[in-house]
Amino acid sequence: MSLTSEQIQFIDNYLKNEGIEYLDIRVEMIDHVASGVEIEMKEHGTLFYEAFKKYMLLHKKGLLNSNRKFLRSVDIRLLKNFFSNAWSLQCILVFIMGYIGMNFLISNLYSFKAINMISTTISIGGALLYSILVFKRKKWFNFSAIQRLGLFFVLISQLGTSFGKYLFTLNSLQELSGNKFYMLSVSNALLFTAYYLMLVTGIQYKKAYKKQFIAL
Repeated sequence: MSLTSEQIQFIDNYLKNEGIEYLDIRVEMIDHVASGVEIEMKEHGTLFYEAFKKYMLLHKKGLLNSNRKFLRSVDIRLLKNFFSNAWSLQCILVFIMGYIGMNFLISNLYSFKAINMISTTISIGGALLYSILVFKRKKWFNFSAIQRLGLFFVLISQLGTSFGKYLFTLNSLQELSGNKFYMLSVSNALLFTAYYLMLVTGIQYKKAYKKQFIAL
């Protein structure tokens, strides 16, 4: 006995109201719930709502725990993909280009206020680019990895701007010499590379979701 599209939608809405907000997680859970409800209806001849209520009484807690475990697994996979991409030749070249670019930029800026704003500018630019290329349409907010990676963007942004603010804030150009110059170049190049990595990782997940949920 197969459930109707209206009954599947009812299960989807219920899970969403229970806090399972990401579509890729709900799709997996809908399959489990629908199978359990179908078995109950077939074996005991119960109506859909009765079978659904009985199933949720037994399995609701487990489903919510599975949601939390799934989110933790998403975070772990994101970090693994992030560091895997970090060792690619392309990423190493991005860091080298970023370092050279930062050296040139810092050497040719004649305002210590402008130099102090470099990390903040990188953070804002990276976040905007991620929003344009990855989120682009509102539907991508519904997928776990895309949304969780957005949280990583916020974290890196806070760390990057705080690092620059508290360790490299200049009161005059005379302070920018020796190790401080190179550390500032390296830190900004690393921040630039981190945003590049998150952007690449986000696009990879977007393509995977697009392939899996082709009808969206």
